[in-house]
Amino acid sequence: MDTAAIGFPLFPCLPTELRLQIWEEALPKLRRPLYMYRLGCWGRGSVSETHIHYEFKHRRLRDLVFSTSLFFVNCETRYVVLRWMRKHGIQMMYDPETSSFRFRRSFNPQSDIILIPATEWACFIVDPWMLVQAERLGPRAVTVGVPGYTHIAIPMEICESKRFFLGDLFRRVYWSTIEKIFVVTNAQDMLEGDVIKAGQHWELDSFTGFPIFVWNSERRLFEPHHNVLYEGTWDYVLERLQEASGGMMNLSGWEEGHRLEVHSVSVIRM
Repeated sequence: MDTAAIGFPLFPCLPTELRLQIWEEALPKLRRPLYMYRLGCWGRGSVSETHIHYEFKHRRLRDLVFSTSLFFVNCETRYVVLRWMRKHGIQMMYDPETSSFRFRRSFNPQSDIILIPATEWACFIVDPWMLVQAERLGPRAVTVGVPGYTHIAIPMEICESKRFFLGDLFRRVYWSTIEKIFVVTNAQDMLEGDVIKAGQHWELDSFTGFPIFVWNSERRLFEPHHNVLYEGTWDYVLERLQEASGGMMNLSGWEEGHRLEVHSVSVIRM
C-alpha cells in the first residue's frame, strides 16, 4: 500500500486526474532555478597549430540534485515522475555513496540563470580574459567565444558596492550575450557567512510587485517597464543603474541594437 493510502485511506478513490495532480505537486517545480557560478568553467574548444579557441563549458557547472521516493511508490507515481523528468530534462542516476537513486538536472544555457555571488563578481568578469592573458605570449592566436547563456543573477550588494558594475560587465566582448540581469533583493537568505549555503537549491520567486528596468539606447538610460506600475521606493535602484551604465554603450561588449533588462527579484529555496 502506498503512503498516501496509509495517511488518507480514501486517496485511491479520488479521480485519477486529481491523484496525478497531487503527486505532481509533491515534486520540485523548477520554475526558474539558479545555478551557482564557479571558477573554471571556461576551457579550450577548437585547437590548431595557429589558433586556440576558448569556450564556456556549461557542463562544468554543478548539477541540481534532488531526492524523491515517489518514483518507487507505484506505477501511477512512476508515471508522474517520468513525465516530470522529461519536462525538465532530468536524469536519474545511482549514487553509490548513499546507495540510492538521485535525480539530476544540468544547466540549460538557453533558459537557465547563473547566480554570481558578490564575492565572486571580480573572478566572473575576468575569468575568460585571464585565459587569454596566459596564452598571449605563445605562438598561437587566442580567441574567446560568447558563453551561450543570456541571463545572470546578482545580489543587490553588487549594485550597491560596485559603482560601475555594468561597465565592468560589457567591457569584454564575450559578455555581449547578456540580455537580462536579475538583482536579488534577499540574497542574505542564501548565505552562511559570506558563501552560499551548501547543499541548497534556489530559484526565482514571483516577479509580482518588483520593478523591471529596460535600457533605452536612444536616450542612453534605464526606464521602468511600461507594464509595471512604478513606485517611488524604486528610485534608489534606478539611480544605481543609471550610474552603473555610464559609457556602457561605448564598450566592446555592447553591440548596436542590444536589449538589456534589469529585474529586481526575490529568491526562495526549492
